[in-house]
Order: sequence, then C-alpha cells, then structure tokens
Amino acid sequence: MTRTLRYLLVVGGSVISILLFLLASASENSALFDQHYPWLLGLNALAAVALLFLVVLLLTRLYKRYRRGKFGSKLLARLVMLFALIGILPGAVIYLVSVQFVSRSIESWFDVRMEAALEAGLNLGRNALDSSLTDLTARGRAMAQELADMSDSEQVTYLSRQRDQSMEITVVSASGQVLATVGGRIGVLTPTVPTTAMMRQAKVTRGYSVVESDDSRPLNGESDSDGNLRLHVVISVPASSKAMGLQNDSRFLQILQPVPDYLATNAETLRLAYSEYQQRSVARSGLRKIYIVTLTLTLLLAIFGAIASAFLIASDLAKPLLLLAEGTKAVAEGDLSPRPIVSTSDELGTLTQSFNIMTRQLLEARTSVEKNRAELENAKAYLESVLANMSAGVMVLDSEFCIVSVNDSVRRILGYDFSGRIGTPLHTIEGQALFAEAIIKAFSEQRAQLASDAPQDSLHWQQQIELPHRGINTSTDGGIDVPAPEHRKEGHKEGDSASGKTTLLARGSHLPVESGVGYVVVFDDISNVISAQRSIAWGEVARRLAHEIKNPLTPIQLSAERLQMRLSDKLLPQDAAILAKGTTTIVNQVTAMKHMVDDFREYAKTPPAKPSALDLNALTEEILHLYLAGDGRDSIHVRLAPDLPKVMGDATQLRQVIHNLLQNAQDAVAENGDIAPRIEVATELVKYQGSGGAARSAVRLTITDNGPGFASKILANAFEPYVTSKPKGTGLGLAMVKKIIDEHGGRVDIQNRSETRGAKILILLLKLASDA
Repeated sequence: MTRTLRYLLVVGGSVISILLFLLASASENSALFDQHYPWLLGLNALAAVALLFLVVLLLTRLYKRYRRGKFGSKLLARLVMLFALIGILPGAVIYLVSVQFVSRSIESWFDVRMEAALEAGLNLGRNALDSSLTDLTARGRAMAQELADMSDSEQVTYLSRQRDQSMEITVVSASGQVLATVGGRIGVLTPTVPTTAMMRQAKVTRGYSVVESDDSRPLNGESDSDGNLRLHVVISVPASSKAMGLQNDSRFLQILQPVPDYLATNAETLRLAYSEYQQRSVARSGLRKIYIVTLTLTLLLAIFGAIASAFLIASDLAKPLLLLAEGTKAVAEGDLSPRPIVSTSDELGTLTQSFNIMTRQLLEARTSVEKNRAELENAKAYLESVLANMSAGVMVLDSEFCIVSVNDSVRRILGYDFSGRIGTPLHTIEGQALFAEAIIKAFSEQRAQLASDAPQDSLHWQQQIELPHRGINTSTDGGIDVPAPEHRKEGHKEGDSASGKTTLLARGSHLPVESGVGYVVVFDDISNVISAQRSIAWGEVARRLAHEIKNPLTPIQLSAERLQMRLSDKLLPQDAAILAKGTTTIVNQVTAMKHMVDDFREYAKTPPAKPSALDLNALTEEILHLYLAGDGRDSIHVRLAPDLPKVMGDATQLRQVIHNLLQNAQDAVAENGDIAPRIEVATELVKYQGSGGAARSAVRLTITDNGPGFASKILANAFEPYVTSKPKGTGLGLAMVKKIIDEHGGRVDIQNRSETRGAKILILLLKLASDA
C-alpha cells in the first residue's frame, strides 16, 4: 500500500504541477485564457476531487484501524495529523496573504489617476490629429476657391504646386469621375475616390474631414487599425462664374495626407492601452474571482497533496517505530523471534538492527536459561523420584528445627502425615517429641564438637533412635487409612500397645536452605532387621540348647528309673517312698525339659510359609469348633464378617497362631475370679492407603479378652523370646506368632484395652488372594 501510494503521489504531483502551470499561464494570457482556461480549471478540479477521494479513503482506513484498536494506529494517526498540520497551516497563511495581495493589487491597477492619465494622453493625441485635420481642411477650402475658376489643365498644374510630399490631391465630379489628380501611393494606379456619402456631406456641410486608416475606416476611440493613419478631407469646389451655365455637375476636392509615423504610432498605442484598460476595468471583479478561484484550487490541491504526503511520510517514519513497538510487545509476551529490518542508513534502521541483535541475545540467554532450568528440573525430578522411592525417610529442617520438606517414607516410618505441617516445629507435633529431642540433641552435640578444637572425623552424625511403636489403626467404615506404623491419626486414643519398639538408624548433616543454615536427617526403620537378627540369634541359641540339653536328659531319666527299679525292693518302706518321690520328680522335670527343648526346636526350625488362597472365616470356625465344644463355649463370642475375601496364607501356621492366641486368652480369663470370662473373636475387611496412594484392602483378625491384660514390662518386649508372665510358660508363644505373621507379610499388634480391663491382639493380613 505504501509503495502504491508513493507511486500515485509522484505521478499525480507531476500531472497537477503541469496543470497548475498551464492554469497560471492561461490567467496571464488573455487569448489563451479565453480559449483554454475553463478546460484547465476543470482538469485541476478533477485532480482535486481525485486527491480528496484518496485522502478520504486513507482517513477511512486509518479510522477503521483506530476503531479496531489495531496496534500502532494511534501513533500513525498522530504522525499524520502533525505532518498534515505542518503542510496545511503554512499553505493557509500563504493563501490568505495571497488573496489579500491579489485583491489589493487588482484594485491598485485601476487607480483613478492612471485612468485620467491614459484619457489625457488619448485626448492629446486626438487634439493633435484634429488640429492637423483642421489645418488640412482650411487649406483645402482655400484650394477649392482657387480651383473654382480654373480649367482642367490649369487645375493639374495648380494641384502639383500645392501638393506636399506623400500627399494625394484629387478632383472628382459628383458622379465620381476623376477630373484631375496628383500624388498617390506607390503601386496604386487609380486614386482613391470619395464615396457618395462623403460628397453629399461635403456639399451640405461645406466639407468632409476625418482621420482614417489606409483602408478608409474612420478612427474612433473603440476601434483599432492594423494600417497607417491618414487625414481625409473632401471639399465641395464652388461653381465658377465663367462656367455657371456650362457645367451643371458639381466638383469635389479630395486631399489625402498620411499622419506622421511617430504621431500615428503614439496615438495608436495610447488608444489600444486605453481600450484594454477600459475592458479590464469593467471585468476586474471577474478577474479577482478568477485569481481567487485559481488560488483556492491551488490551496486545495496543496492541502490534499499534503495530507496524502503526510500519510506517506508518517507510514515511512512510523514503520520502524511500529516494528519496534510490535517487537517490544512481542518480547513482553515472550516472543523473541527476529523482527523485520528497515533497510535504511539512518538512526531508525540502526535502531531496528540493534533491537534485533538485542532480541537475539535475549533469545540465546532465554534458551540457555530454559536449558539450565530444564536440567535443574530434570535433576530435581530425578532427586524427588529417588527420594520418593527411597525406603529411608528424608527430612529437611530449618535452623529452628521447623519442617521444610519430607518424602513419603517419613510418613511410613514415623506413622504421621506431615504434608499439612510444613513450617511447624518438629517438637510441637503430636507423637514426635522423642524423635525431635533426639535430633536436636544430636545436632547440638555436633555443633559443640565443631566449636571445640577437638579433631573431627566428619561433619555429620549417626546414631540409633528408639521410639515407642503405636498399634494398628485402620478404617472399617470405608475410609482410607494406612496400618501403623505407616500412618497415625492425630488424637488416636487407645490403650497401651506394643508390637516391639521402633528402632531408627538416623544420620544428620547441615544443609543450606532459603532461610539460612538448615539440617537434613536421613533415617530408616531397622526394627525388622534387629528383630530378624534377634530371631536368628535366638534360633541359634535354641538349636544349641536343644542339642546340648536333650542329649543328657534321656540318660538322666533312665538312670533315675533304674535306681528306683533296683533299689525300691531293698529299702525300707520309708526310704523306698523317698526314693520313689525323688525318682518321680526327676522324671517329671526331665519330661518338662524335653517339652521345652521341643519348643526351642520348633522356634528354631519353623518351616517357611507355603501360602495359598485361604478362607480365614472357615479356618477360624474350624478352630473355634474345638473350643466351643468344651467348657469355654459360654465365654467365647464370635463375630465374623460376611463376604470376607480370601487371603494368601499357610493354613498350618495360621492355625498354630490362632490356637496360641486363644490359649493365651483362656489362660488370661482363668484369673478373673468372680468376673465372668469373655473372649471375642472377630474378622473384618479394612481399607488402607498403599504406597502409591491407591486404596487397598486387608483382612484383620482381632482376639479380645477381659483378663488382667499385659504388664507394662511384658508389653514393651512382648514379642521377644522367653518373655512371659506365666509360671510355666516358655515365652515363645507370641514370638512364634510374630514370626509367622511377619513371614505372611502382615502385622501383629497387642494392646491393653483402655475402656475396660483385658487385652487385645490385632493381626492384619495384607496379602489377598485377589491381588495375587
């Protein structure tokens, strides 16, 4: 569009300049003015209309751009307005001055004194001609008197004497016959004969005189002559007394005398000047209008051309600015692609090139930053993935030991959801006081060590932390929860419980955080490792005890029985009774020790579980059938959940677990005295949240009694071998239960009931047959 507009303005400007030049030339030349001025005026008006149409078109397009809010339209409109005013205001001033100047100049051309001077000069010339004509007329009358009495031959001689140079004298009759003539113009054979009207006037008025041109046209103030001027006099010749009766025809004397060249030229110049002055004086109002119309048309052409040129100049000037503005807007929106370059050698072209260089540098910088950010995000995602999938818990604390971040394993190990407690001091969170105390103490000792001059092996610490373990907490109403110790609800109130202590292996170090110096603690639950180590150790002890103890038991029993058999008949009855009692005691104790050795062997040589799909309700009913058939049927209450899914388990080992727990419950309620014994056996389906966040299902078996419960010393180490409160117990029952449940991938928890007396054992089996 800009290139087309430039082409139109160049061609149109050239055409309009030519038309204006021709119009101005026509205004100066009256002949050309009369012939071509209307056409030139029409062509210039047509050019003005074309420019007006172009200006209206450009203004309409600019207005539409402005209404649409197109970027750069305000700047373009402002530049167009400024450049248009720069062209219009001087033109308007020049137009006003020119109109006043032309009006006053035209009025000054027709001044009264100028008109009087021309008229006086014209009168002076006329008076000179009239004077010459009067003299010639008087001379002619004198000559006519002389010719009255002369014959024809005498007339010729007389006329020759009276003739001046270049003068023509002719005597004609009333019928126009030439009687005598002298002089005449070169190349003209016949003299000029006066007309009948001239002769009639000469006869009536005693003479005819006039100033005329060579073509015999009279000269007056309104006509002009292309030939020379001459004095023309016709005088009637009086009749001679001698020939009064002989000649009836009248004679006339005609004298033609050329006016001197200088006088004729000056007179003609004055006459023409005065005539033209009179014509223009009459037409001065129209002349003023013509000049004003010409000036107005020129002004309109200049204004429309200035506005169109303003569009062109504004477009050329605004183009690099608009490119820069669009580039700035694009950069603000994040687009750093190169902008089109204005190929000019001025500062605007340099500015656009500099802007492109800047955007290219910004693009390279942003690409580098994005690359580094992507690498950091990848590294962060990798680290988060590693931390999320680590079995160890990672906890970041600030200088005030407030939580900054934790990974998922922290919730599993500590049994608490820290997602809503970021920024909270660790020691103020329920159930985490002991853990916080141990960490703060470890870092304090490390800080003191760093402040001392004592040699240091490293800048981190490592130690084991023992925490009390909470019982299993699941949801049976469709809620989603995690079995402890993977999750603990706030405000969980239950009786004292234990499934062994939770032992953490923690390692701490300093870590810079946003608020300054912070700490990072990495820890893992090694309770199962310690428990497995203890189980292996106790198994080895049991195996050796079984081997070392059982070997001498049989000889001891046989020796005692042989002594009784050999000596009982040889001793007195009193001594024989003492021997029999001693032998019986030895045999009973040996038998008891054999049973204990067998228990040791069973604990040490527990076969691995062989899981298969198992209906826990059916297995429980099968076992309870034996107990319900005896004396304890009134004390056992059963509540089995319907539609319980099958679990993956070893029927033999789980049967041993249930037998052991029921036997312990019966032993506990046997000490109730006057309190009615009550044992409850229940199964239920519970929900929990798996490690991936998905809802999972598990089966829980609960055995509750109203016996005296567990002593606090026993509760803390209930699953350790040889820990028992029974006088005749071996302390391997609960240890065997925990070992079997651990091999099944489940969890076992014991606790004292808080509302009433008694104990509760909870077994959670996580592996369902539907998941296998």
